[in-house]
Amino acid sequence: MMEVYKRRSKIGLVGLQINVTDGNWVNKESAIGAYIDSYYEYLFKCWKLFGDKDFKTSWDVHQKAIQKYLISKQDSGWFLKHVDMNSGKEISSTYGALDAFYAGLCAYSGDLSTAREIQKANYYMWKAFNIEPEEFNFKTNKILSAHYVLRPENLESCFYLHRFTNDDNYLWMGKRMVDDIIEHCRNDIGYASLKNVQTYEKANSMQSFFFAETLKYAYLIFSPQSALDLNKTVLNTEAHPFKMVRN
Repeated sequence: MMEVYKRRSKIGLVGLQINVTDGNWVNKESAIGAYIDSYYEYLFKCWKLFGDKDFKTSWDVHQKAIQKYLISKQDSGWFLKHVDMNSGKEISSTYGALDAFYAGLCAYSGDLSTAREIQKANYYMWKAFNIEPEEFNFKTNKILSAHYVLRPENLESCFYLHRFTNDDNYLWMGKRMVDDIIEHCRNDIGYASLKNVQTYEKANSMQSFFFAETLKYAYLIFSPQSALDLNKTVLNTEAHPFKMVRN
């Protein structure tokens, strides 16, 4: 992780793909979703889990850059765009289901004002299509990838925001998401991914993270805080609990 951090650009951003043999960037596009999401997540969570200050320093550097270059403030909330890692110039206004984790991570790190605005955008994305698409253009509202594979990130962010704000609006967001998943994805033997969120056509597929994450966060949102003590436990990117071992 530190080798990736060392290869950040002068403005504090990293790309999406790196050559692990020579350390050069293969894809210099910077975003917070697919390919790189868990890197940002683990910078802060490793700080919480182990108390290693290098992780906290790296997180702070990236957070400053992300807020300066990636956040796009829209009436429907704060989305995160794709930019060039070296210049910060916008490449696309693509946003989607995987990006939705970032609101929860901001809440977990203590930045509640940013977290609220990003979750506003996350919930807009969900309501606009009655269930979130994999990707859409947040400036044109056009779906770029119409499938939904039972992802947990939007529910995850509801959980963290409710836990750190005690604002019941996030309970209602969570309820809406759970209700929509039950209505559109449930079948006789489980829950199916959707081929298209506009037609609700089901696929013959259910990812294992639906059990590990989506259902877990759906449970935790409505559970007492004693169900998971975030002062003692860190959930990894697949929502498996680890006991803190900070010195």
